[in-house]
Amino acid sequence: MARPKKPIDPIQIQKMAERGNNVQDIAHILGVDRRSLQRYYAADIEIGKAKLVDALKSQLIRRAFDRVKPSDSCLVFALKNFADMSDKVEQRTTAEIKGDVTYVTEWGAVSSGKSSDEAGET
Repeated sequence: MARPKKPIDPIQIQKMAERGNNVQDIAHILGVDRRSLQRYYAADIEIGKAKLVDALKSQLIRRAFDRVKPSDSCLVFALKNFADMSDKVEQRTTAEIKGDVTYVTEWGAVSSGKSSDEAGET
């Protein structure tokens, strides 16, 4: 015989997720199995998480543009995440190669040739 169903309020699940509780925490607090909670209330959990993310974004933007003490780190973080900006990474590679050289370009073309030592260059 199956266990009787516990009455669960979907709004309560949304509010718990909105406060930052994960599925494991919500299941533990409500006394239900985590898998059952995910199976039957996934949409409510996602609604709560979406509200949490929205509130966090609002706080981030508020702190980045604070009139008294704006936060440079919040502003940089917001630009990287919302405006697809990134830190510029420069990379230089030098190598001394002797013998035949084979390299593959980004689009897959293969080239080969002699190293600068064997080609008579110094």
